Amino acid sequence: MNISVLDRFLRYAGVGTQSSPDSGTVPSTPGQTVLARMLAAELREMGAQAELDEASGIVYASIPSNIRKKVPAIGWVAHVDTAPGVPGSGVNPSVVHSYDGGDIVLDGERGVMLSPAVFPELEEYAGQDLVVTDGKTLLGADDKAGIAEILTAVEELLAGKIVVSVAAGMTFGKYETILAPGTHHLSTVPNTPVAVGEGIVVCERLHSLSDAEWKETERLFSHVGLVMQVDTPLLGLAGTICGCGKSMSGSC
Repeated sequence: MNISVLDRFLRYAGVGTQSSPDSGTVPSTPGQTVLARMLAAELREMGAQAELDEASGIVYASIPSNIRKKVPAIGWVAHVDTAPGVPGSGVNPSVVHSYDGGDIVLDGERGVMLSPAVFPELEEYAGQDLVVTDGKTLLGADDKAGIAEILTAVEELLAGKIVVSVAAGMTFGKYETILAPGTHHLSTVPNTPVAVGEGIVVCERLHSLSDAEWKETERLFSHVGLVMQVDTPLLGLAGTICGCGKSMSGSC
């Protein structure tokens, strides 16, 4: 996807998610659910495990750890709703490049502007790019800027990753229907003796890994036993023959 934080924020700002204190629903306005669905879809496309709880409008996403030892989990939280006091739909943001430290005219006809005389903290951002509205609506940076930062960080964390499945019965074709388009993935059936380096890791011959990714995967699995490829119809059978059942019966 490779979308910048700014591009993401500008797109999210265009979705009206103003909250309503008079609503009896959760979320309080439909636009919040619209954006939540967008975010859940984008997270899944990146390769994150993401689900939208339609009852609450909350998107939950996770990235599994890629190390064995226990480490603290990090949680990032942001909200999609914007304040109800100012119009939040039809947002028309623009970028002020290399802010010169002076007044920023938002709506010349109505004389709406941002001025360091009123907001002295603006002086701290001289020389930087600023995102502003046209003076008619809220911008919604609280907290769509946070959402954009989180999703960009997730994209960077997952970039260039491959999915190696050890789930029984999950073939290439099945994963093609649930993983994001373009995801590089491989289905395998490991077995119990891998713990002592005498196992067999059966890999589905059909996969979407590049040659370099396959060679690296084969190299890693070779440390725990024999690596072999089989056609899709034989993947389940191979798991039965060389999997845990055989290893257990062999030790009786």
